[in-house]
Amino acid sequence: MDSLGGTYTLGGDRTVPRLGFGAMRLTGQPGNFGPYRDPAAGARLLREAYELGFRFFDTARTYGPGHNEELIARALHPYPQDLLIATKIGVEKPAPGVVHPDGRPAAIRRGIDESLTRLRRDRLDLVYLHQPDPAVPIEDSVGALAELQQGGLIAHIGVSNVSNDQLARARSITRITAVQNRYNLTSRGDDELLDGLAAAGVAYVPHGPLGAHPAGAAAPLAQHPALTAIADRHQATAGQLALAWLLHRAPNIVPVPGTTTHTHLRDNAAATLITLAPADLRALDRLVLPAERFATLVGQFTGASGVTVPDESGRGRFGSRALKVNGAIFAMLSRDRLVVKLPRDRVDVLITGGAGRPFDAGKGRPMKEWLTIAADDDQTWQTLAEEAMHYVATQ
Repeated sequence: MDSLGGTYTLGGDRTVPRLGFGAMRLTGQPGNFGPYRDPAAGARLLREAYELGFRFFDTARTYGPGHNEELIARALHPYPQDLLIATKIGVEKPAPGVVHPDGRPAAIRRGIDESLTRLRRDRLDLVYLHQPDPAVPIEDSVGALAELQQGGLIAHIGVSNVSNDQLARARSITRITAVQNRYNLTSRGDDELLDGLAAAGVAYVPHGPLGAHPAGAAAPLAQHPALTAIADRHQATAGQLALAWLLHRAPNIVPVPGTTTHTHLRDNAAATLITLAPADLRALDRLVLPAERFATLVGQFTGASGVTVPDESGRGRFGSRALKVNGAIFAMLSRDRLVVKLPRDRVDVLITGGAGRPFDAGKGRPMKEWLTIAADDDQTWQTLAEEAMHYVATQ
């Protein structure tokens, strides 16, 4: 068991290797909807994961929905005693790409009953509230899980996709064993939260450890050019380096990367053998400029004088959330749209490389030094923001 990055004990009584297996991709595509295209192959992959030493398997009600839990049961039931399966409750998925939270206590209870049936369990090892429901106080949703825990149907409770305030409210109701939020080398918004959880003995299970979007197949960090040189020194891949960084980041991190191939499964396991020196860690912080951390930074700058962002009329308007530094301008036009102004030579490089497109200020007049990007395009957002910030950092 020690071979996969050491171990971590969840809730004081369940010790697992620090690298888990995320099963989400073993569902129908696109959109993680429907049964996996080859259930027999999926079952073989899950069994190989166990044979390689994986003991922490991550699934959810929405994966399939339901089909993913059933596939895990098909592959691994009857379950070995050292196996821990985590699932998530509180989100409904009626169609591909269509999800909505449902944190009502009745929906939570129904979801637990269905997961118990699909996973063929009398008690679920770890259940997360998948996402807080804006229409339901998180205290009510977590309270329903706590009641089911007291009734013996749940061993441990976690929360996912939560803010600091939501986590504090959940912890006021019951003990929280694990938190699952988005976190990776370029998505570092939870740095402070992570450190606090490490001190409190709460597991942190980062989703998107390789930068993948839940609805997409690409794993940007697995092909990240900034990681290549350091990875080469370790005879590793960029993806392996990104996983190794997570394992070095904090002792309570338990990544759950997913895959559908035996090769990538073995590669993920091998990442736990990488030892990063302090110089490696400093280089990673210097080379990989976190796009989401940058976006948060931009959001903190209000009323930056002298910053003018073109609008659709072409006359220009003031960017209420903008940052001007070293000759570059970054402005948030809305919560899902970023525009960047850089010297023309850098803009040309970014356009040629496919990161961003000319910003059209209206009437078909692209602004030669401006680029625009939609924040829901994760791969492009990440590439553009990192390239832009690299320009700023090197001036």
